[in-house]
Amino acid sequence: MRINAINNNVYAGNKSQNTKKNPAFGAQVFFYKKIKDVISNEVVDITQGPLKELTDNIIPYLQRLEDDNLIITISGAQKKPGFFDIFKSKPDQGLKFDLGYFDAKKFYNKIMSDRELPKFLDPEFLKGLRRKDDALMETLTETVGVGKIYRPDKGETPKQYIAEVLPKLQEHLRIMPKLITEGRQDIKFDPQIQRFTHTGQIDASKRKPWNHYRGIEFDYPEIGFSDIKEVV
Repeated sequence: MRINAINNNVYAGNKSQNTKKNPAFGAQVFFYKKIKDVISNEVVDITQGPLKELTDNIIPYLQRLEDDNLIITISGAQKKPGFFDIFKSKPDQGLKFDLGYFDAKKFYNKIMSDRELPKFLDPEFLKGLRRKDDALMETLTETVGVGKIYRPDKGETPKQYIAEVLPKLQEHLRIMPKLITEGRQDIKFDPQIQRFTHTGQIDASKRKPWNHYRGIEFDYPEIGFSDIKEVV
């Protein structure tokens, strides 16, 4: 099964893999060297300058995430230009991270063993997952996005960048079952058959809401679950 960085055809670029000497217990990390950024619609190259340094620094932290089913795809991001950006010599750029799981069954078992799941997942969706409703089970192959613009021009270091973006990434992984199941137009509960079903109301030409990047396109305060620990 192939996991795309994002589920649309905007992406185009050379993909590389950075692996550990012993990758059996850590996350698999991939990256696109040069890619057409889905946020800005501009090509962003992470093989040179500050973005290369940042990529080289953050990959070891991502590989420490002890889940050999987890796939993290890194690519360049660029902020959409605003009025005051016309005075800048270079656009604001950073990295974005698409998070997904290779084996949906293994991911499902991980979700079902999560004791804190009822704290953030809607009860009806939790029931649907426990029933293994087909429409919900198919969402387990989705990806979610996290990212951040890098500002070395304002004194930000790779370590500071990682210290800010990594907790967001961890939280997104933590609440991923909620992000990929709730608030969708294409999945609704059918009271007649007592199961979640597909409605067919999603526009395949548009980006899916859970593929928008937290930290670049939107954000929310840290959640602070008890078992989310600082890795940096």
